Amino acid sequence: MNKDCFAFVEKNGHQGCRALNYLYCKKEECKFYKKKCEVNLEEIEEAIKNYAK
Repeated sequence: MNKDCFAFVEKNGHQGCRALNYLYCKKEECKFYKKKCEVNLEEIEEAIKNYAK
């Protein structure tokens, strides 16, 4: 499991993924894996807002 991934989130003992509906890295290699230092979450959130318009 890639706990250093930008999309990995752990809250109240529950582990999840912000990018996908399933935590694929728990069972297999995830094609969306990127280290937190490689991704700017603010840019992603802004892009999502612009896309939703």
